[in-house]
Amino acid sequence: LDLESDEQNMLEQAVFASGEETQATDSLQPEVDKNTTDIPANRAAAFKFAVGAPIECRFDQGDDYFEGVIEAHNVDRGTYRVKYDDDDEESDVEESMIRARGGS
Repeated sequence: LDLESDEQNMLEQAVFASGEETQATDSLQPEVDKNTTDIPANRAAAFKFAVGAPIECRFDQGDDYFEGVIEAHNVDRGTYRVKYDDDDEESDVEESMIRARGGS
């Protein structure tokens, strides 16, 4: 009799029956917060710019670039959250609006 396996099955059934995700499910499968960088490596590889990377970005899809950093990845949309050096923030920024700092 494998107690660990039985406990795991009971936990899976309890989580499934409740319809809620809890911290206890971490041992079953890592939760992914789709609005942060806590994403599997294979999905993170799809992003050209890493979280914390110094970048220049076209604020609100304008023509001018402003300096900032990548604050987070949005896995669902394949976009970025950018925090500008003047403390403005912008969500759902497409990669085409971003370039490496000092780029042209």
